[in-house]
Amino acid sequence: MGGYHKDALPRGHHLADYVIDSVLGVGGFGVTYLAHDEQLGSKVAIKEYLPQDISNRIEATRVLPNPDAPNAIQDYHWGLKEFVKEARHLVQFKHPNIVRVLRFMEANGTAYMVMEYEKGQSLSHYLKNLPGRRLEEQELLRIFLPILNGLAAVHDAKILHLDIKPDNIYLREDHTPMLIDFGSARQAITGVDHAQRVTLTHGFAPIEQYPDKGQPGPWTDIYAMGASMYYAICARRPEISINRYQTFLKHHADPLTPAIKAGEGKYSKYILECIDWALQIYAKDRPQSARQLQDGLMGRGIPRAAVPKPYIDLSKAKSRAKQNRESRMGRWILVLLIAGGIGSGYYYFKPSLVTQALNKTNQLIKPYTARLEKILKR
Repeated sequence: MGGYHKDALPRGHHLADYVIDSVLGVGGFGVTYLAHDEQLGSKVAIKEYLPQDISNRIEATRVLPNPDAPNAIQDYHWGLKEFVKEARHLVQFKHPNIVRVLRFMEANGTAYMVMEYEKGQSLSHYLKNLPGRRLEEQELLRIFLPILNGLAAVHDAKILHLDIKPDNIYLREDHTPMLIDFGSARQAITGVDHAQRVTLTHGFAPIEQYPDKGQPGPWTDIYAMGASMYYAICARRPEISINRYQTFLKHHADPLTPAIKAGEGKYSKYILECIDWALQIYAKDRPQSARQLQDGLMGRGIPRAAVPKPYIDLSKAKSRAKQNRESRMGRWILVLLIAGGIGSGYYYFKPSLVTQALNKTNQLIKPYTARLEKILKR
């Protein structure tokens, strides 16, 4: 891992009992450093709250909101408050599948989380080096079932992660997984304009993380888990959820190729159904808890109502919709032209004029006849 941030603390900088060694990673909300404890000699990872778009470092160490960014002061302090709140809760966790937060501290106008450092790599990095960039079924379960254990514990504490993706699933050297980077996590949200403030990872974020599309909850992290499993079996991220939502409203079809089709023959059917269940567009149609999804992945059954609907090919759905429109249009043209001709004849109460009107109608509709016959036969 590695990264660059123009305002990152320099190598050798002292922060309480720790000395900065290097930058491990950079995200939208902060910088993560590799450091060592001067007293104990142990390595730690330290995450500094440093949102890129709304803050600057001044006087070598101090961080302040960017005065040129709209709403920077309000947003910076809102984010800092949430960062500290999350740290207070995460420091209470000691779960093998959740990153261990040792302490947190506030200094330099910002805040820091000090975490255990363990050698390893992200799931996304691991997948890049695999043949076909896909996990086998047993390895898929060995990684995601323990992560769901950790996620259940987090949800029990009323904390949401809100940025689960292969980059934030970390594999230790012994291959045991843990969930990292709660930079977008926060307490259960009520009455806050969350969608404007929480960053998204397109493809892994469900529709309720977009403005005015619903309320985040455990089901939000469940979608991201499903998207991460989809990525691990398909070597590509799912279609962006807001695109799926808009397409479904317009065409009653889902542009996402379902896991049950994409992984057919390579994974057990019930596992693929679980992935599709987690990836349902609407929150109410997904598993409502990590344990519910975990039970499904362990073969304990999916509620019948939760079995994903059959896949609808979008191109075929569009074609059928076009054919239906043309068919309806053709019938109405035919009816209107005939009615108009007959009506004209009866207007004058003369049979000869009725005949003339019908002949005129036949002449008018003749160019459309061949096309209409083809449409009506479909």
